[in-house]
Amino acid sequence: MKRLFALVVFVLMVVSVFAAIRPAEAQGGKPPNRPAKGLIYDGLDVSTNPACKGGFTISFKGNGRAAGRCTHGPDAAQDSTNIAQDVAPITNTTPVGTFVCDGDGASGKRAQVIYAYQAGTTSRYSTYLVSMQSWSGGVNTIFKNSAAETAGTRAVRFVHDANCIPTVLEVQLSSTGLSDLGSMENELIALGFNDNNHKYVVFADAHIYCGISDIVGDDQAGASNGNNLSFEFARTDNGCWSDVIPAHELMHSLGGVQLSAPHSSGGWHCTDGYDRMCYSDSPYYPTMTYACTNTAYVFMFDCGHDDYFSTNPPAGSYLATHWNSANNQFLIGAPVPSLAHIASLITGKYVRGTWTATDSFKMKDTVVVRARVLDQNNQPIAGASVTLIVRNPDGSTQCTLWLNNDANGNVEGSCAYGSRIGSGTSNVHVNGLSGNATLSATNAVIDHSFTHP
Repeated sequence: MKRLFALVVFVLMVVSVFAAIRPAEAQGGKPPNRPAKGLIYDGLDVSTNPACKGGFTISFKGNGRAAGRCTHGPDAAQDSTNIAQDVAPITNTTPVGTFVCDGDGASGKRAQVIYAYQAGTTSRYSTYLVSMQSWSGGVNTIFKNSAAETAGTRAVRFVHDANCIPTVLEVQLSSTGLSDLGSMENELIALGFNDNNHKYVVFADAHIYCGISDIVGDDQAGASNGNNLSFEFARTDNGCWSDVIPAHELMHSLGGVQLSAPHSSGGWHCTDGYDRMCYSDSPYYPTMTYACTNTAYVFMFDCGHDDYFSTNPPAGSYLATHWNSANNQFLIGAPVPSLAHIASLITGKYVRGTWTATDSFKMKDTVVVRARVLDQNNQPIAGASVTLIVRNPDGSTQCTLWLNNDANGNVEGSCAYGSRIGSGTSNVHVNGLSGNATLSATNAVIDHSFTHP
């Protein structure tokens, strides 16, 4: 009975890991610092960038290398957590957890674990190394169990050693290098931690935050999503070292939870209650719905698998048509988009309902663009999206077309020209492929020119 009671208490404590604070000040601007909760807003500005809506940007003061980067802001520690107190290291002499090998352990898109400490303090790298590797293994377990709910498999593609155990880099920063997110990122970037093939999972030996991470506001489906293409930092401070907090922050850096998600909180989290990414957060402090009543979901991603993580989303659903973090290329098991190329790119116009190919247009004509997408075997590829930019003779953009191809690989879109374009040569430029395909570097028709007499 005592054991059961202790388990219930523990679960309820974890449920409130990111319990919301509802200060009136948070509704209109930057909230006040609350150090006991790990809510430190120093070095952050309320964002005016639409890509960071509801979040913050790292301050431009000092012109640091991280200036302007987006973050959802600090996550609140649970009421029972004293973030000023060190987490005890795990007593095991060898790492425990779920470890997954992938390739040579170094190449490709990977998560790099970092232990960061400040100059003037003693490194505790050796004291916590096994713990950090074990917590990273626990992060993998959360991804594994969440993927299994939709009959899939996922694991974080960590930089790892020959035994598949995540490697942890020891990094000394300046005496103020961990004082806020911007200071840390400025210094890490200056040290070369800016590889777009890496997400950086930082165990910060400090007591400023519970957890905080970068975000990329991009909800488009497919491999060209910004969350697939750039480095981000996911930081957890010593008072909250564990597996669940780094998993939460890493998921932010992989693209969860976008503001367009069905159960978005409006602050880069969700409202489903028992969910690793859900809590009533700034700036709107929404009411929680608790769609999943099982408290075990505090160790899982995406209650209902309809907001940010599903290995098998239903056709036409939000995650089938928007960014799905389960498809992030930093995860083992994520689908690899096919290499494809644009086999043809032509322009034409409709005259009395009949389309005719032409490269010559008069003012006020509507330019109709057609393209065809083929795979490496020159077979039509379905499920791809083509982005085309129609440029004026002076190089400016007349319109941008986002087109989904049919089963035969064909796409068609139109761009209406006004009367002020002027004469000269315009062109259509293929700006990329997304969805089930990524653009091959070879055998692709990238541009097609047409004229205005």
